[in-house]
Amino acid sequence: MTCPHCNTGVKFQFQRIFLKSYTNDEAWAVDTDRCPECHKIVIFLSSGRPSFSNGVPAILVEVKESSLRAWPAGAVVFCPPEVPEDVSKDFLEASQVLPISAQASAALSRRCLQHILVKYGQAAGRDLIQQIENFITTKNPPSYIAKQLHAVRQIGNFAAHPQKDTVTGEILPVEPGEAEWNLEVLQSMFDFQFVKPAQQAKRIQEFNEKLKAAGKQPLPQ
Repeated sequence: MTCPHCNTGVKFQFQRIFLKSYTNDEAWAVDTDRCPECHKIVIFLSSGRPSFSNGVPAILVEVKESSLRAWPAGAVVFCPPEVPEDVSKDFLEASQVLPISAQASAALSRRCLQHILVKYGQAAGRDLIQQIENFITTKNPPSYIAKQLHAVRQIGNFAAHPQKDTVTGEILPVEPGEAEWNLEVLQSMFDFQFVKPAQQAKRIQEFNEKLKAAGKQPLPQ
């Protein structure tokens, strides 16, 4: 199966622990193992009709068993490895908390977006709206990203909630679909700000190695 932490295809060997509260018709068990790649724990909670051995449940009868991933909880969203840790941390937390609180998710994603614009995009401005405008003007991103960034405030109804602009991390009421939209915008920003530049730098480095081997002048980095 694919590890829900690192998105690597691995073979898990889950260990099953039965919970003490069970009946002849229903039993619950916890299945746990650590990913052999990232070494993070994965936990499933399973239920079903038990099969007994010496008076204790041995296995759950598979035909009636149901399983729910208990950890990692929430939506599983992966962040490209090129994204800096200080950015990916907020993004992953915003993704994981979405099923529990759209307001908390939107607050984290707004803060994450502002962090990208200011620290990595060198966007100027005293608030998120000004920083978005400055980033679009100075960095000239693709039109689809510019439209997505403009839509952040439209979907988020910044006119009704100006704190979203000035205090990006504050938990405030959200519009339908706002939290999900913010996460999509962040993923587009990741590709533009981090992934594509890293890929381009790698291609130039590989080509320069070939030029060097041929005794030719390398391309500028």
